Amino acid sequence: AGPKRPTKPILLGSMQRGQNVNITIAGWKMTVEQVKAAIQQLMCEGTCALDEDKLEQLEKLLPTKEECKLLSAYKGPLSELHDGEAFLVEMTSMPYLGQTLQAIKLMRSFDPRITGLMQNIGTLVAACSEVTESK
Repeated sequence: AGPKRPTKPILLGSMQRGQNVNITIAGWKMTVEQVKAAIQQLMCEGTCALDEDKLEQLEKLLPTKEECKLLSAYKGPLSELHDGEAFLVEMTSMPYLGQTLQAIKLMRSFDPRITGLMQNIGTLVAACSEVTESK
């Protein structure tokens, strides 16, 4: 009996989808475990190491309903899956991830919006003062 040949990773969905997930996460210079830990921190504490761009990309990586059904049906070891699909399986195990990402993005957008509104209000107050003083 010769040495065992390495088996190809199991591919549940499209190869392109798995590769896109791998490429995105590799571009973040984080391991899948670090990304998962950041997501869990985000869901528990509302803060994480993922910036706005990464949150936006993560939201685009979320599995569709069809993918969720397919991925959640897999009961084998994650180590046998293609890396991108193993990550997607992990994401399906996190309840309300999509809603959490949307809520965090909305919360993070409040401060810049309020700052912009305050500047606009300041401009309006100054303009009103000038108008009343010119009469």
